[in-house]
Amino acid sequence: MLYRIFLIFIVLLFSWTGFSSAQEKGLSDMRNRLVQDVDIYMRIDSVFVSDDLDSAWMGYKNGNESDSILFSVVHSLGERLVLRGQHVAVASLFGTAETYFSEIEGDEKYSYLMRLKTAMGAIYEEMGLWNRAMDLYFDVLGLREISHREDSYGGALNNIGNVYFKQGFYDKAKFYYDSAIAFNTAAGYKSELVNNYNNLAGLYYAAGDYEKTLDALNSALMRIDRKMEPDLYYLVWQNMAVVYNEEGKNELAEELIRDVIDYQKEVGRNFDKIQSLLLLTDIIHRKKLDSACMIASAAVQQAHCFQNRALEVKALNALCRYEDLRGDYESAYKHMVRAVRLQDSLETLDNRMKIASIEATYQIEQESQAKDLALQKMQIERLQSQKQEVVLIALSFCLVIALGVMYYRYRLQKKLKRETEELSMQKQALFEKEKEMADQREKELRDSLELKNKELTSKVLHLVRNNEFIVDINRELQQLLLELNPKDTAKKEHIREMLVKLRAQGNEGTYEEFKYYFEQVHQSFYENLQKAYPSLTYKDIRLCSFLKLGLSSKEIASITFKEVRSVESARNRLRKKMELEADVNLIDFFAKF
Repeated sequence: MLYRIFLIFIVLLFSWTGFSSAQEKGLSDMRNRLVQDVDIYMRIDSVFVSDDLDSAWMGYKNGNESDSILFSVVHSLGERLVLRGQHVAVASLFGTAETYFSEIEGDEKYSYLMRLKTAMGAIYEEMGLWNRAMDLYFDVLGLREISHREDSYGGALNNIGNVYFKQGFYDKAKFYYDSAIAFNTAAGYKSELVNNYNNLAGLYYAAGDYEKTLDALNSALMRIDRKMEPDLYYLVWQNMAVVYNEEGKNELAEELIRDVIDYQKEVGRNFDKIQSLLLLTDIIHRKKLDSACMIASAAVQQAHCFQNRALEVKALNALCRYEDLRGDYESAYKHMVRAVRLQDSLETLDNRMKIASIEATYQIEQESQAKDLALQKMQIERLQSQKQEVVLIALSFCLVIALGVMYYRYRLQKKLKRETEELSMQKQALFEKEKEMADQREKELRDSLELKNKELTSKVLHLVRNNEFIVDINRELQQLLLELNPKDTAKKEHIREMLVKLRAQGNEGTYEEFKYYFEQVHQSFYENLQKAYPSLTYKDIRLCSFLKLGLSSKEIASITFKEVRSVESARNRLRKKMELEADVNLIDFFAKF
C-alpha cells in the first residue's frame, strides 16, 4: 500500500514539475515578445528617445531584468509615442505588456495593470472608442477592489466622468467627477484635483450654470502653484475669462485674457495665443469694433503663418463677422469666400482622418484578436506539455493514471473543438463587421456627393439671381438713358460708363466660379466629353455643362447674358455638331457623361 502511495506521489511530483516548467516557459516567451516590441520602437527614431530612457533600457538588457524597470520603460515609451500620434502602436505595445504583467507574481502586478489600463483607456478615448475605454476604466475600479491599491484609481474615476460628459450624460459625469474629487482630496493629490475641478467647471458651463462654473475654477486655481505650473494656471484664467464674457463682465474678462496673451507670447505658445486673441475679439467687439477687427486680422495672419487651417478658418469667420458689423461688406465677403474654401479643404481632410480612424480601429481589433489567439495557443501548448509528461509517467506506473489521462485528453480535445468553433464565429463576426464598415464608407461617400450637388445647385441659383438683378439694373439704366434730355451729355456718358461696368461685372468670373464648383462634383465630365467630341469649342463645353445640370434655356440665358433665342440657336448648333437626332433630349444625353 505504501509502495502504491509512493508511486502516486512520484507521478504527481513529475506532473507538477512539468506544469511549472511549461508555465515558466510561457511567461518567458511573453516577456521576450514584449522586449522585442520595445526594441523595435526604440530603434524607430533614436533621436526621439531620451538618454534616460535609453540608459534604463540598456541596463535592463545587460542583466538588471526587473519588472519595475521593464514597466517604467514601456510606460515612458508609450507616452512618447502618443505625443507622436502613434496611438495604434501604443495600444499594441500596452496590450502585449498587459498580457505579460497579468501573469507575473506579486502585488506589484496590480499596480502595473491599473496604470496600463488607465493609459490604454485614455488612448482609446482619444480615438473615439468610448466603449472600449470605459471597459478598461471599470477594470481599474475592479482591480482596486481586489488589490486595495490606489494606483490610477482617481484618474480612472475622472476619465469615466469625461466619457459620460462627451456622451451627454451630465448626471453620471458629475457623480464620477465628485467621486474623483473626494478620493483625491483624501489622498492629497493636488495636481489631480486641479484637473477634476477644471473638468467639473466644464460640466457646469455646458449646463449654463456660470456661478458654479466660477466656483469650480476658483477651487482649481487655489490648488495650482503658479511658479511651478504656469501653463495650468493661465489655462484656468482663460476659462474664467470665457465665463466672465458670458456673464457680461467684459472689462474683467478683457483684463484676464490680456494677461493670458502676455504669458503665451512670453513662452512662445503660438496656437494657444491665437485662440486667446480670438476670445479677446469676442470680448471687446461690442465697444471696440475697430480693435477687434485688427486683432482678428492679426490672428488670421498668425494662423496662416503657422499653417493651422482650423484656427485660420475660425479667425476668418470672426474677421468676416466684425467687418460685416462695421459695414465693410466687400472685405467681409472676401474673407468669407476664403474661409469657405479653407473649410472645404478641412472637411476633405476630416473625411480622410475618419477613414484612417476606421482603419486604425480595424487594425486594433485584429491585433487584439491576434494577441488573444497567441495567448490561447500558449495556454494550449502549456497544457499539451503537461499532458504529455503526465501521459508518459502514467503509462509507466499504473493503468488507473493512464485512464485518467485519457479522460483528461478527451476533455482537452473537446475544449479545443469549442475554441475552434468560437474562432470560426469570431471570423464570421469580423467579416460582417468589415462589410458593415464598407457599407458605412459607401454611405459617407454618397452623402458627400449629395452635399456637393446641393452646394453646386445653390451656387448656380445664386449666379442666376445675381445676373437677373444686373440685367434689371441694365434695363432700368437704359430706360433712364432714353428719358434724359439730349442736352445732358455728361449724365448720359456717365450712365453709359455704368452700363459698361455692370456688363463687365456680370460677365467677370461668373463662369470660372461656376466651373470651379462644377468640377468639385463632376470631376470627369469635361475629360469624358472632350474624348468623345474633341472638336467642341470652349463655348460648346460650357453649354454642355449647363445642360448637364438640367438648366433651362432661360436660366442659361440669365447666366450668360444672352437672349433665350440665342441659347436655343446654340443648342441646335451643338446638336448638329454632335450629330444628334432631333428627338434626343440633350439633358438626358449629358447625364450619361
